[in-house]
Amino acid sequence: IYEYRNGHQEVESPFQGRLQWNGSKDLQDVSITVLNVTLNDSGLYTCNVSREFEFEAHRPFVKTTRLIPLRVTEE
Repeated sequence: IYEYRNGHQEVESPFQGRLQWNGSKDLQDVSITVLNVTLNDSGLYTCNVSREFEFEAHRPFVKTTRLIPLRVTEE
């Protein structure tokens, strides 16, 4: 639903205007909040984080994936 790559953000259409970036500028925290959730937003989401660091001697690459279940209930 959200992608941040090379300083550019992309948001999938159904979530346009409903996402809030809560992460840090240094990307140590990459959390987002979905605003105005509906029952249709319920489901299993995948969070993929890939980072490549550039150091003089080497360029380590880190990738992690987490599954995030979201269950929206009526008030």
